[in-house]
Amino acid sequence: QHALPLRVGSESIGWGILGTGERAHRVVQEAIRKQTPLAPDLAATWAVGVYSHSDQRAKQFAQDLYLPHSFTNLADLLQRREIQCIYVASHPRHHFPLVMASLSAGKHVLCEMPLALSIEEAQTMKLAAEHRGLLLGVGHQLRAEPAVRQLRHSLADQLIGDLLGGRITNTTPLSRYQQSWRLQPAAGGVLR
Repeated sequence: QHALPLRVGSESIGWGILGTGERAHRVVQEAIRKQTPLAPDLAATWAVGVYSHSDQRAKQFAQDLYLPHSFTNLADLLQRREIQCIYVASHPRHHFPLVMASLSAGKHVLCEMPLALSIEEAQTMKLAAEHRGLLLGVGHQLRAEPAVRQLRHSLADQLIGDLLGGRITNTTPLSRYQQSWRLQPAAGGVLR
């Protein structure tokens, strides 16, 4: 489906995509497909362009999703006035510099998990967003998982006592993308 199925207006929120991997491709494609228009012919959001250190991957990603721009220079993407928000879907080791550069450029940021590789990095990002009055979010969907929802209800209904700790074991096989960093202790971040 085309990234610009509707007219883009001054009310439409522009997104810059940082990363060209499987996750970014899937999330951006779904977001474009499922968006609710502001009006019958007016897009609520639109993907302006994608950044990658690889020109070939950036161009291919933009072509696949019909994005108008691809960038290999982060500053060029961040200077675009039509971009208000950034989606960071790169390797976790790049999250901190990409998020900080985006916040410094005055952009709201949605970063895939893990947010950071240390608590100090995460706190620095949080403070930078607060200082600039920007939103910083983490794409961490576990609150919607059935087991987590059941735990929330059990706690609210006082079916179990105070939660002092927990461990969730996931037996679902990891995709090739997930294996690339999740199985490396140095890249697992603070949420590992």
